[in-house]
Amino acid sequence: MAKAPDRRASVSLGTRVAIAVALLMVTLGAVASQYVLSTLDRMNDARLREVSRLHVEGLAVALGPLVLHQDIWEVYDTLDRARSDASTKRLLFTVVTDEKGQVIAASDPERAPVGSDARPLLAAATPPERLTAAGDVSVLTVRAPVMFGGRPVGEIASEIDVSDLLAERRRVALWLIAGNATLTLVMAIVAYFVIQRMLRPIAALTEHMLSTGDVPTPVPADELP
Repeated sequence: MAKAPDRRASVSLGTRVAIAVALLMVTLGAVASQYVLSTLDRMNDARLREVSRLHVEGLAVALGPLVLHQDIWEVYDTLDRARSDASTKRLLFTVVTDEKGQVIAASDPERAPVGSDARPLLAAATPPERLTAAGDVSVLTVRAPVMFGGRPVGEIASEIDVSDLLAERRRVALWLIAGNATLTLVMAIVAYFVIQRMLRPIAALTEHMLSTGDVPTPVPADELP
């Protein structure tokens, strides 16, 4: 009595290949997503550093003689005009100190009164060239020295809102995850059916060998796929 055709080997192989393709797509998708996010982070960091550098360095130049002479009202007026500039809307708070870290003026006098100690804020600040928006902190603090005549006379520190950059990164990450998941599913399904079709000759040969036992017998032409 001839044995019933056994397709388990071909089906198992097709399933394994489909799973392998799916895993390959997941790996490639993860690598591509990481590359895109890294590129986006570098672009955001470069933009953020340029904006913060222009802001603090521009103010530091303008504030140099004012800080040297401890001109509180002129320092505050300069900060107020900088805050109203449309190109600096992401700037939340700015404080200017003397050489000892004492506040000369701030864009929010209630938060940093004149003469108060600003050293804790300065200690938490970062130079413009080291700023990065790749983390989860939506407000970053940047600092720079205020120079006059080639020597430091004080410091300036500003808080910068980067929530829009973080939101953009999250949107890109979600789109990448959704796209990779969809592409992986499609490729796995396509691979499964393609492999099944490619294995039809092997399945036919296996069935014929099982049905004829140990006696070599040619496969009839009408049974060839």
